[in-house]
Amino acid sequence: MEQRRLVPDVVTYSTIISGFCRNCGLERAFCVKQQMVEKVVLPDVITYSSLIQGLCEQQRLTEVCELFQEMLRVGLQPDKFTYTTLIGAYCANGDIKGAFHLHNKMIYKGFFPDVVTYNVLINGLNKQARTREAKRLLFKLLYEQSVPNSVTYAMLIESCKDLELKSVVHLIKGFCMKGLLNEADQVFELML
Repeated sequence: MEQRRLVPDVVTYSTIISGFCRNCGLERAFCVKQQMVEKVVLPDVITYSSLIQGLCEQQRLTEVCELFQEMLRVGLQPDKFTYTTLIGAYCANGDIKGAFHLHNKMIYKGFFPDVVTYNVLINGLNKQARTREAKRLLFKLLYEQSVPNSVTYAMLIESCKDLELKSVVHLIKGFCMKGLLNEADQVFELML
């Protein structure tokens, strides 16, 4: 009987790396990446994104930027997940300008931000007490983008506590136009 030898591929390595990154084994994840390269299995976007997310969770922004540049040097284009992770890291570090620069770069590269990306930006703005900009972004999301998820609705409704009447009326109108009557009613009740 012939025995076959299984050889790990990029998916196998990336899965292991992702597992280590999620379970506080970042150093081991980088060792696996090194083994991967030594075996001439080239890392892909998922490999790099997992490592970037692991570094972001440990707030190691300098290394995140270095790894991101390495990713670009080897010819891999970041995806929406990579950009959103990086935007979150910049927001956590208090660099809103850098976060919005990445947001714009993401759009330029053809990746349109989703609700997760906007929630990250809105939270970053709120943490810096830039609530007016956060509210503006929330309204933009409501009116211009696809319908936001319940987290964004909750943020919109919560923001109504300090909004002037005109903004609250616009929010209620926006919810009604999108057929979101329960959300409009919540804002109305909060207003009362």
